[in-house]
Amino acid sequence: MIRETRKRTILKSLSWRVCGTLVTAVGIYVLTGKADLSLTIASLDFVLKIVGYYLHDRIWTIIPFGYAATPTVPSVSDKPPALTATVVSRSFATEELAVAPPVPVIGRR
Repeated sequence: MIRETRKRTILKSLSWRVCGTLVTAVGIYVLTGKADLSLTIASLDFVLKIVGYYLHDRIWTIIPFGYAATPTVPSVSDKPPALTATVVSRSFATEELAVAPPVPVIGRR
């Protein structure tokens, strides 16, 4: 099973909080017109919420709910899988479904 590293969680936390902090700072500035107040509140908001997000995300990485088992990939010594081709057909393609499901290639084994 693949688990998310702590470094990735930290980077996700930082990028999300930068976005949220900018929204908070702009919102407070629009409401009050005071840049110093908006920066003070946004800074406090940044620190408290990034710690909260990090803890929340790390807790979720240890909860087994929602992880799907991935199929094992056969090794080189195993029998090769059947050849398949992906068929793109204008009759099946729409904006929602751009590629038809894989179809076995006829005449090859």
